[in-house]
Amino acid sequence: MKNVLILLLLAVIAVGGCGREDSPVNTPTPDPVTPDASIVVANCAVLQAAVEQFAGENDGVYPEDVDADTSLAGHTLIELLPDGGFENPFTGIPSAPVNGAADSPGEVGYASVAEDEWNVGYIVTGFGAEALIASLSNLGSAEEAKVIANCFIVRQAAEGMFEEHHVYPFEIDSRYWRRLHLANPLVNPYTDLMEYPSGRTAISPGEIGYVAILQDDAPIGYVVTGCGEGSVIFALSNLEYSREEEIVASDCRTLQRSVEDYPDTHGGLYPAAAECSPGVTYETIRINGWNVGYRIAGSARGSEFIEMGTSPQEARVRLNCLLLKLAVEESTAQNEGLYPESVDKDRIPGGSVIDLLPRDHLLDNPFTGLRESPVNRSAARPGEIGYAAIPEYRPLNGRHVPPGYVITGFLNDARQVVVTNLAICAIDAIVMSHCRTVQLAVEEFAARNNGIYPADVGSDIDAYGETVVDLLPREAFLINPATWAATEPVDGWAANQGEIGYMPNCSGGVNLGSTITGTGADFTTIMFISRDPLDAF
Repeated sequence: MKNVLILLLLAVIAVGGCGREDSPVNTPTPDPVTPDASIVVANCAVLQAAVEQFAGENDGVYPEDVDADTSLAGHTLIELLPDGGFENPFTGIPSAPVNGAADSPGEVGYASVAEDEWNVGYIVTGFGAEALIASLSNLGSAEEAKVIANCFIVRQAAEGMFEEHHVYPFEIDSRYWRRLHLANPLVNPYTDLMEYPSGRTAISPGEIGYVAILQDDAPIGYVVTGCGEGSVIFALSNLEYSREEEIVASDCRTLQRSVEDYPDTHGGLYPAAAECSPGVTYETIRINGWNVGYRIAGSARGSEFIEMGTSPQEARVRLNCLLLKLAVEESTAQNEGLYPESVDKDRIPGGSVIDLLPRDHLLDNPFTGLRESPVNRSAARPGEIGYAAIPEYRPLNGRHVPPGYVITGFLNDARQVVVTNLAICAIDAIVMSHCRTVQLAVEEFAARNNGIYPADVGSDIDAYGETVVDLLPREAFLINPATWAATEPVDGWAANQGEIGYMPNCSGGVNLGSTITGTGADFTTIMFISRDPLDAF
């Protein structure tokens, strides 16, 4: 049946009955051959409006039958028509639309178009005195039917995760696909290639976009978009948005993802301006002359309905990170270009790094309302600011990391502010900071243990009965920046994204040193800290 309907759709296109404009639903109005025929065309338009209302009540799925299928609101298609049907202008008798193509004078017909397990579209036809005179559809081609079906597959994946874990996915890409019980990627009907959904509004033919809509940093829903040959033809959301609002919301989130990546390569600052899609606006939040925050808003039909942006607390944390960066750079300039190992112990002519900070050497924590000094490790509690000096790393094969620093500002377990002088992504920066944090805990353990380093981080105890893990911030875990899961350092060489590894350096049967490694976003070792490099190799 599906193949027959697709052939019918293509036949309708061939006779010029279904075109494509900016809207996914096109309502052609062919010139009637008789005065009565104009009523048939009008009846087709009324039926099409009812079909779209049915889909709006039914999570985007169209009916297969005009009088048997019911929407989630409990309506059949005929029940959504004024008076349950039309008057046939050729017979003068009230009549309901028929299932299938219209084939008698004055008749209006409805046929669904199915792809995979969903009714993704329809064809409404109207018969004049001797032939079809109207054909209306939400589809312009068989490829568009597949695009819409792919949107349903992605929506099903998001809802499946919610049913299982009570949370919607941040992304649906290659990392999450199999976790969502979907064996194979989607097939792009325009290229016949397998593709994963992109984390943006769909923009290329056959592309499916998935964006999570966040509230307090947690996904409360999503928008799925599907692109036809030249524009978005379909959108789905669990939120109560109109189609126009769905696309605007997706564009807002797409812009937000781009804006959030910007500070990684621009000194921790947000862009002063951004190119916006229709219905989307962007403005910056400036404090002390720095772009420390932003506001993105989406509007439809002249009314703003969605807002995304930085909270006052986040803007203040970023400001604190930038203030610390300023002090670190001043300290480095006074110390012949050498970056400080710590913010409080390295002495220079002008004092330590914290002596160069404003406000009596302290920073305002916007979460606690207290003034605090930055710490010499990864920030680990709300509002805390951390500093990590990064030693030079020259691998035999791989990426060279010059000396520098990473400043972190903790917001919550899923978000951190990162400011660094190194040309690296946020994941890599946090991994480097975590390596230094583990190093400090290991060195403290050894100092308590007569200079003997632990064989592992989780079970060997020092004179106070504590392990290396006990000496880490929050007395247990680090937040993996690739997974946002709280994890212990692993014993051995770090291998997975965002992971930190620990190995003792043994000499004469005694652990007299340590090697700490970190794996970055591209699964390569980006940090190697060894107390005795010769023993490490």
